[in-house]
Amino acid sequence: GNAMLPELNPEEKLEVESEQPAEQTSQTDMSMAPLTISQPDVKEWVARRRENIRPFGTFFSTNNFNIPPSVGRLTKRMPKNIEYFQSNYMLLFLVLVLYCLISSPLLLIVILAAGGAAYIAARKN
Repeated sequence: GNAMLPELNPEEKLEVESEQPAEQTSQTDMSMAPLTISQPDVKEWVARRRENIRPFGTFFSTNNFNIPPSVGRLTKRMPKNIEYFQSNYMLLFLVLVLYCLISSPLLLIVILAAGGAAYIAARKN
């Protein structure tokens, strides 16, 4: 099958807040409009990613690594490769992130602290 990019359903588009004069806008209205994504949509997207994982023998096969004859060929090949192996690249990224968090617990603490600080700053503004 062809690797598909996630498609937004009409329900997933950014909500547009009603336009109000600045003096009537409350603090909560000034926050960013939330992206509404239902849980079934997320599960469906994850299921599609899992179905599109290519065999890792093919993904890591060095026999398929060739230097493209021209820059034009490279610019055509790269997007096709990224699309075809998109799920593999995402899985590899998640594994590396998980490895970084496990191997450096301080990094996890820093990420949580930064996220908490950003949340508190967003609440105050």
